[in-house]
Amino acid sequence: MAWVPGYGRVEEGFLASFIKDMVEEGNPANKILADLKEAGVKIRRSTGLELIRKAKGIVKSRPYVASVNYDKYPDPDRLPTAEFDISGEYGYHVKMTGRNRLTGEKFVRHTTISTNRLLTKREAVEAAMDYIAEAEEDYPFEFTAITVTDIVTHP
Repeated sequence: MAWVPGYGRVEEGFLASFIKDMVEEGNPANKILADLKEAGVKIRRSTGLELIRKAKGIVKSRPYVASVNYDKYPDPDRLPTAEFDISGEYGYHVKMTGRNRLTGEKFVRHTTISTNRLLTKREAVEAAMDYIAEAEEDYPFEFTAITVTDIVTHP
């Protein structure tokens, strides 16, 4: 866990998302590390550079992930390694957009599906929908789009 002002102690996944967002924006490694330091996140330079390297691999793999047919299995050899340990052999990052049925507010939610077997994008989306359906009371959402953005392998 890491400490981020305004958020308190955060999970490694949050830190990975923060770094991934900065990589997507085209920020160089030194700026990313400086911003983390400025935010009060204590991280070794070598660890930060390793996370940045893995985030770049994930970002670079997105065109491939986007090109994989919805009902076809991705090629595991073309998938990047996860930034942090995941519970299964594969991790599917799923982005869900829609609106809250109670307030009408638009939202974007992210979840990661971990599994020991390779899934098609359809199977990953169905698993994400099952996860949300289990907590319907907590998530009164109406989805307009559900997409698999990243697929990673166990480090």
